[in-house]
Order: sequence, then structure tokens, then C-alpha cells
Amino acid sequence: KYIIGTYAVDFLASADGIRWMADFEDGKATFSGSWEDSINLLRDIFELGLADPEKVITSSSVHSTLSTAFDPYKRMADGTAIACYSDLEVYNKLVAQDTGYEFEMLPCLPNEEDGKPLVNACASEYLGINKAVAEDEVKLDACLRVLELFSTPEGQQAWMDQLQTAMSYLKGFEPDLNALPEGIRQCVVDGYVFKSEIPGDVVSYFGRLMLPAAKGETEVSEALAAIDDYVKNGQEQTDYDMSVVGSVAVDMLYENFNTRLEETRLGNLVSDAIRELTGADIALVNGGGLRASLFAGEVFVEDLATVCPFGNLIIVAEMDGATLKSAIENGISTVYRPGGRFLQVSGVCYSYRPVYEEGEPSELISVTWPDGSPVEDDEIITVAYNNFMAGAGGYTDSGDGFTMLNVYDESLPVSVKLTEETGKTFADALSAYFSAHKDEQITAELEGRISVVNGGT
Repeated sequence: KYIIGTYAVDFLASADGIRWMADFEDGKATFSGSWEDSINLLRDIFELGLADPEKVITSSSVHSTLSTAFDPYKRMADGTAIACYSDLEVYNKLVAQDTGYEFEMLPCLPNEEDGKPLVNACASEYLGINKAVAEDEVKLDACLRVLELFSTPEGQQAWMDQLQTAMSYLKGFEPDLNALPEGIRQCVVDGYVFKSEIPGDVVSYFGRLMLPAAKGETEVSEALAAIDDYVKNGQEQTDYDMSVVGSVAVDMLYENFNTRLEETRLGNLVSDAIRELTGADIALVNGGGLRASLFAGEVFVEDLATVCPFGNLIIVAEMDGATLKSAIENGISTVYRPGGRFLQVSGVCYSYRPVYEEGEPSELISVTWPDGSPVEDDEIITVAYNNFMAGAGGYTDSGDGFTMLNVYDESLPVSVKLTEETGKTFADALSAYFSAHKDEQITAELEGRISVVNGGT
């Protein structure tokens, strides 16, 4: 969506673009012969120095990428960017801070002189019912009643207040136009609502191929032809996504939120990969960053992106043992949910006593090195983790409460000493690990890195 929604919006908002989209949905239109001008425009923008191609990020997780790696809030707040493509939440955060700058929120404008401004409208959250719940009539009935409550204007308003969003797309909802910036209000009333029905996997593949083409590294025509082939033949037929990176000896399962409660083979593998990539003393992996299993046998590129789908980037920071312990305590603080902040680890071990009552933190019992010696509070260590935990998206709606690891959130004190920004994701670290061990079958054992002590309530 980043490249398609931002740089090709003129085409998709034109009469030809609307017809193309309708034909695309019917399987009649191709990217070749229609998108060349948009990509060449992007190339011109790069060549004129109006945008830095190295700052344009593509990822299988667009939302995560835009909120962390691109970080429009930080770039706009510190004056290193003069414009960005972002949403109302970022605008509201900017105007609420004393940055020394004034900010305006403007709609996109099509090429036609008499054209209406464009408003990018999309829902910020979706609610659904888990398949396992649907098999239980009592639970299903309860879920349906909750969904019915959220679907009312009152329920939707409460949901919006919680998310700090300004718009709902439910029928019958009356928006508070005063909550919108001057100049945007009328666009919501009579502007053209930009809509793209291009599937997410096509968008991701498009971005991966189009960025090199826009930078002049590959031919635009060849990249568009490859995307057409992808649309026609499907993800399973693409050489890139289905190339073999290695194999694993045993199943490494993601199930029943195990990566958010206890040591897992999968967590050990990913954290070991990150520690090997960075050379840090310790690697921390937030359990919520792992989303799928690896099964015994061949492993494909697509598998790595599925296991670690987010675009958060790995950093290395120097800290003392007390800070590390504070981070681990934060990780075990929400096992009653269970929370995505729970930490899988490499290079260190810890034990804890779980408490399953909301509001009651679990007890951290010990933090030791693999040889059993304690990690001392004043001991200086290097730790690898991702910029999501380091506050790249702030800690209001992101970061899982790891303020003790803060590097990027300027509203809070910097807690640690940043020593390296790798520019690599968890999936990148896994890919590098498989490449470095290509002559062996990868395995991961449960080694007692995390011990859950009985006695939780």
C-alpha cells in the first residue's frame, strides 16, 4: 500500500484507473501497460532528490513498517522530514507536542483540475471470532453479543475512544467533524474516497519488485511482467517466496500462545539467530513477534516471513543487569492474558512464578548466565532486541511497556546506550542463520532457559 497508495494514487483515482481496478478485480487487467507512468514518476522523484529511496521501506507487514521503520511521527517532529503520508493519529500527536513546528494535514489531489480531493478511508481495527470458539455454542453466543454491542454507535464510539481514532465506517454513525483538522472536514463530506482492492500479498510483492525498478536498478517492464505472473500463478509458484533456505530436524510449534508463557524451540531458534547475527551477549524476542510454526523438513523463504511477519528492525544496546531484569519483569507481567511482551531469550536464563490474576504481576525469581552464575545488577552487557520494544512507535499504543529499553521515544528519557542499528528484521536474522548453517539440519532444544515455577494463582 505504501507505494501503490501513495505514488500511484493519481492513476487509481482517474477514470482510467477506476476502470483498471474494476477489470483487475474481474481478472481482465494487467499491471503491464498501465503502471509504467506511475513507476517512472517515482523514479523521477528519486532522481530529483525529492525523496530518499533508502527510506522507502517495503515489508510483508506494511502497518508495522510504517509505524516503526519509517516512523513519520519522529521524522516530522524532529524536522528531518517536511512531508509524509500518514494518518490522523500521527497528526494529532504532532500538534499536541511542543515541537517548534506548525503542521497541516492536506488531502491528496488528482491531476484533473476539477477533480475532488481524495480521502484514504480504511478501518483501523477488525473484530472476528476464533474458529475454536465458534464450535462452542455458549462462547459463540457471548461473542456474538459482544460484536453486536460494538456494532452500535455507542459501542463504536467507546471503541474509537479507546483507540484514539476519529472516524467510524458503520452505517448511521455521525462523525464529529470538529475532531478533524481544518481543510479535511469537507473532504470527508464530499471528497472522493480512494479505494484499493489489490490483495495484500500482491501489494507486498509489488513493493518488493517496484522499489528496485524505481531506483533504476531493474527494468520497470520486467518487474511489471513478474507481478502479472505472480497474480496469474499465485504465491506458490513464485521462485522467490518458495526457494528453500534450509531444513529443520524437529517441529518448532507455535500453539496455544506458548511463546507468551514459556520457553519454546521456536523462541530459542529465533533468539539464537538474532544473537549470532549481532554478536550481542543476549538476545530478547517478544513472544508476540512470533506467529507461526516451523515443521520438520524443508523451510522456504515464505515460511520465515510467516513465522516473523513484522517489519520491526533489530538494534543492539548496552545496559546494566538491573535494566535487563526490569525488562524481563515487564515480559512476565501479563501472563494472565497471555501478553505478547513475554520474552524468549538467548544467552541468558530466568525463572519466574506466574500469577494469573489481572493486575497482579508475576514474580521474577532469578536471572542467570547459562553456566548458572547470577547476572549482577551493575554488570554491563550488550542486548539485541527490536526497535518496537525500543519505542520506535512510542509507548502509548506500542512498545509493550518496555520503557526501560527506550531509545527512540523522545517523550521519555533514553534508558540504554544504542550501539548498533542493524536494519535487519527477525526474518532477516533467521535467513542469515539458515545461510550460515546451510550444511546442517537446524534444530533447537528446550534447554531450561526459562523455568516456570509452580505455585502460580
